[in-house]
Amino acid sequence: MEHKGLVKAAKYYLMIVNMVFVVLSVITVCCVIYGYASGSPASSMTSLLVAAGITVALCALGFYAARQESPKLLKIFGGIMIGVLILEFIMVVILATSTSILYAALNSEAQVDDSLTDEDRELVMNAFSSILIAIWVLISIELILEIVLVIAAFYFAEKIQGYNRAQEFHAMEKYDNSNV
Repeated sequence: MEHKGLVKAAKYYLMIVNMVFVVLSVITVCCVIYGYASGSPASSMTSLLVAAGITVALCALGFYAARQESPKLLKIFGGIMIGVLILEFIMVVILATSTSILYAALNSEAQVDDSLTDEDRELVMNAFSSILIAIWVLISIELILEIVLVIAAFYFAEKIQGYNRAQEFHAMEKYDNSNV
């Protein structure tokens, strides 16, 4: 009995997972921007690694919920979430390398003459803005994938409910036949 309630609640898990992904993406970008603004590469990298860890945990929950609903939804969810995970880890790599390069450039320039010229600052700001654009593009792709997942979940909802009802009907039929 408890298992049936879990199956019925699984569709809500998918919606919760998607809402948390959207919030997580926004929080991740805010933490990264704060990390860059405060001059601390550790806080931006830590926030990204935490976001990636939470993403993996949510993917596991989502895979379980999708598996409870239907095999077709599991394939769709699996493909999209693998894409989201890959994008999340690409973001970690981009930020790790770009942060190292930016801080190395700033430190080497500051060590030479103890001050940055306007050209140096402009170069750093251009690099910084291109990194932020790359991150926003990756997050936009993630959000598009998540929207596709929500649409697929709603599209398959009736089919999934019909599939579950058919399974219950066959189970009841089998039970009735075994009692005769």
